Amino acid sequence: MPDASPDDETILDVTRRLEAAYRDRCSPEQVSAAVSAAFEHFKDSRIRDFVPVLAERVARVALDGQIRPDGQIRPDGQTRPHGPAQAVVDPASSA
Repeated sequence: MPDASPDDETILDVTRRLEAAYRDRCSPEQVSAAVSAAFEHFKDSRIRDFVPVLAERVARVALDGQIRPDGQIRPDGQTRPHGPAQAVVDPASSA
């Protein structure tokens, strides 16, 4: 049975594309981390054909700042500025 994980060349291709797309907003390390996390998310997927496309989309969402530090997608759809992590404040918790 062939190896079920994406090959290094596929991950490198996605990383290169996103480094070019986000070069003005994110460091290469941020892009690499987002891509790695995205591929890790799909590591147990049984159908592998679309993993590169899905992983790239997940990485783009993360790089666009729509992922909160706890891994959930921000409900307001707002993007946060790229840079140091910022605390996400839940408006329902403020009294």
